[in-house]
Amino acid sequence: MAEFNPELILLDVDLGSHEISGLDLLKQLRNTGCNSTICLHSNRYIDPRPEALRALGADAVLPKPIGGGDLGRLVIGLQIAERNEATKRP
Repeated sequence: MAEFNPELILLDVDLGSHEISGLDLLKQLRNTGCNSTICLHSNRYIDPRPEALRALGADAVLPKPIGGGDLGRLVIGLQIAERNEATKRP
């Protein structure tokens, strides 16, 4: 996984495969050491509370359908959260 470590992964829950779902792939990514920010994208209900997302291994959720500014707001929100976290570090 070291070769593939983007800052953000937008992961659809429904991959169109009967063999693996986005949630399965999310678990595989985390189990192999991926520390990228992972945002689930789905038309299913996914509990957006931080503790529920952490339990899944996700950092955020972006419901379908995605609107014009939704992705931009997500990225900006994640950048702000990252900056806030960085200022807390010694």
